[in-house]
Amino acid sequence: MHLNSETAMQTCTQLPDKDIAIMSLRLTFGGRPKPSEWGAVSKTCIDLANAILQDPEWDPYELFSTNQHLVPPYLPLPDDTPFTEGKD
Repeated sequence: MHLNSETAMQTCTQLPDKDIAIMSLRLTFGGRPKPSEWGAVSKTCIDLANAILQDPEWDPYELFSTNQHLVPPYLPLPDDTPFTEGKD
């Protein structure tokens, strides 16, 4: 019940104003069979993540992912970068 890493990266959206990136937890069409099972797992993960984020006792400097150092810093494209035509 996981996406291929290349497919998962294609679902990312960056929100530079909020300094975050969002990865779709919904299974994309053709990504994997049994979307109902995936939905049950992803909803549980989302609920848990939201509960942790809303907990006033959670300190992100004390409890964080051990892989956090592997995420590269956000490097925005210059404002004059033109849009290109998307793939079919």
